[in-house]
Amino acid sequence: MEALNWPAILVFVIGSFALGYLWYGPLFGNAWLNALGWSKEDVKPSAGPYLVAFFASLLMGIAMAWVIGAIGVTDWMDGLGVGLLVGVGFIASSSVSDGEFCKSSRNLRMIHAFYRIGLAALGGILFAVC
Repeated sequence: MEALNWPAILVFVIGSFALGYLWYGPLFGNAWLNALGWSKEDVKPSAGPYLVAFFASLLMGIAMAWVIGAIGVTDWMDGLGVGLLVGVGFIASSSVSDGEFCKSSRNLRMIHAFYRIGLAALGGILFAVC
């Protein structure tokens, strides 16, 4: 396997923040707040969650880049397939299971799970074509 594509990993991390902004903002922000039982006033800006999200996205980007490289995926359709497999098979299934044990609402579980599926799919495409 070749060396990791660090520029693509950086683009992935930036893309995860952009997708997160859209997902938890204009697209599903109100539904997310409702599922948590929060209002916009309850959200207090803090660097901690963003720092954790940065390192989690970095780790996910490194793992996706490694998997895509290890199995030799080179086109976007196969990258999408691997991304969806990882997103649904590992990330979303774990998220939904954890949410069930934590008694989070179905809406909250679905919002989180589909964000991760989308992120993995985009990562699969990115690392397959870069």
